[in-house]
Amino acid sequence: MPGNDGRELLVRLKADPELAAIPVVAVSISENPQDVRHCYANGAAGYVVVRAGLAGLLQAARAIKDYWFEVVALPGS
Repeated sequence: MPGNDGRELLVRLKADPELAAIPVVAVSISENPQDVRHCYANGAAGYVVVRAGLAGLLQAARAIKDYWFEVVALPGS
């Protein structure tokens, strides 16, 4: 999200009663423990570190898709 702070977006989403129940997975190049803690403390369902380059991005996208659509049990499924 160039020009925007995803951490602030997370805080705003979780503060909205209509949106708070939506699972949010933070996707970042940052491995900074402070960033990870901030996201989980503010309601993130996960924090995925993307390795550099297109291959790293595609690997992360596949892992997220597999988890949410093939592994995890969701309400109503």
